[in-house]
Amino acid sequence: MNRNQLLRAVVAALLLLAASPAWTQAPPSPPQAAGLSEQDRQSEALNAAVNARNADITRRVAEEEALYQARLAEWSAQNAEAEAKVKAWEKAQAEWKAQLAACRAEPFSGCNPPKLTKRSKY
Repeated sequence: MNRNQLLRAVVAALLLLAASPAWTQAPPSPPQAAGLSEQDRQSEALNAAVNARNADITRRVAEEEALYQARLAEWSAQNAEAEAKVKAWEKAQAEWKAQLAACRAEPFSGCNPPKLTKRSKY
């Protein structure tokens, strides 16, 4: 056999091996020990407990957030009412100060002073 024939034979053998089902399938997985499956069950149980706890915490946080938002809305309404009262008081005070300044100015045109009468004997 010459060199070319030998190369052709090797290539043909490699092609046959590559096309065989043994090369196209994944290698078999190693057998699992009994302890590993028990560990898997414990891990799944622990994951379920953690997921339940996380769901409970998420629910409580959502409830607290809703309560906070309700209280914030109530406080905002009370604050707006108080600010309206303060503005009304400030407006009334400004009107009173303007009337007082007009009353103090000569010739007392801004107020109605009592009419002067003769001095009494007392």
